[in-house]
Amino acid sequence: MIWQSPPLSYALETGAVHIWRSPLANTSELNPAFWPSLSEDEQIRANRFHFRQHRLEYVDGRGKLRHLLGQYLGRSPAEIVFEYGKQDKPFLSHSKLKFNISHSHGLALFAFALDMEIGIDLEKIDPKIDIIQLCKQFFSPKESQTILKLSPADQIQAFFTCWTRKEAFIKAKGQGLSLPLDQFEVSILPEDPVQLLATDWDKAEINNWFLYDIPPGEGFKGALMVDQKVDSLSYWDIK
Repeated sequence: MIWQSPPLSYALETGAVHIWRSPLANTSELNPAFWPSLSEDEQIRANRFHFRQHRLEYVDGRGKLRHLLGQYLGRSPAEIVFEYGKQDKPFLSHSKLKFNISHSHGLALFAFALDMEIGIDLEKIDPKIDIIQLCKQFFSPKESQTILKLSPADQIQAFFTCWTRKEAFIKAKGQGLSLPLDQFEVSILPEDPVQLLATDWDKAEINNWFLYDIPPGEGFKGALMVDQKVDSLSYWDIK
């Protein structure tokens, strides 16, 4: 079984990546300690959500992120101060600890590492999507051809494999969708090595990144991108 109960120690070694999986709260499950641990700007952002469930999920996700960071850093969750990159990616100043978070349809993944740029993506598999249109809109011609030559059932799996791997890359780079998804390529097919295949702006950049599939559970796809080779991946479950 890949996903394990939380460890007694949150010690994080160089070259290791810790992945945490958690359901996001509904009304009855939200930890009352999470709201006061948020910063003022996080509370303001939470209150901007139109739907209550989205607000609860945001507070739960941020609260859990702060709790985990507090455990790694030996600090109170409320004391943690985030800085933000150009694409609103949070980070910690003057700290070796790097992190990233992704959530989809009530499930969240949190990734932590030391001294490496990191991006994680999680997607709920939706069999009703318009694969042909989305491939043409977002993926490179080669990626689209690879996906569309498959059977309909395999196309769904391949699409979300490609999507999560590409999203993990742009999140690791901290550029968001300002980096067009069709300007780089990732491997897609199960029999091929999991890797970044091409970057239009710099052919050599593929040597700087390492891609890994993350198994979130049935009905989901996940991927992790880091700028160093990972020595060990650990998977922890929290509620």
